[in-house]
Amino acid sequence: MSERTRSFLALLLPAEMVAAAADLQRRARDRFPPGSVKWVDPALFHLTVRFFGDLDRKALLKASSVVASMEEAFAPVTVRITEVSAFPSPARPQVTWIGVEDRAGCLAALAEEIDRRIREAGFGPPDKPWKSHLTIGRTARDRPLRLDPDWTAGLTWPAGDFTIRAVALMRSDLRPEGPTYTPVRIAPALS
Repeated sequence: MSERTRSFLALLLPAEMVAAAADLQRRARDRFPPGSVKWVDPALFHLTVRFFGDLDRKALLKASSVVASMEEAFAPVTVRITEVSAFPSPARPQVTWIGVEDRAGCLAALAEEIDRRIREAGFGPPDKPWKSHLTIGRTARDRPLRLDPDWTAGLTWPAGDFTIRAVALMRSDLRPEGPTYTPVRIAPALS
């Protein structure tokens, strides 16, 4: 039996962006009934580019080679926080998230380039189109939640920019107290 590693590829966020998102998460929490959402630990905040699921050793090495191919192959991307919302909709939140965008379209271009390299490595297409978002909370599937669709009204977020400078292959270990993420390989942006 081969060892399998639950993995995903992510853009790592700078500390000041994590702090701003954590503050926004704290304020968004007040809009939900107590205990209705499992809030993500801000130490785990990242932008997922591709979730792989359980990879065997050979596939993990291929995913790691994708990250290695990105080393010094991309420029830092300047992003901003643009909104707070939920999937599938604000009125029926299952995943609460913070929108992250850049003015120049470089973030989407970077995600497309990473996706191209992932496909070339033999992983095939993603299950769903990529949407730049930072997950901050999840509602239990067995306890659907209904909210006023305008629950985000009055929430504000920082107007400043943040710079993303790294892509990483991450290992995800699920534990009763919550997941832990460990970098397997990190690729820095061009200096």
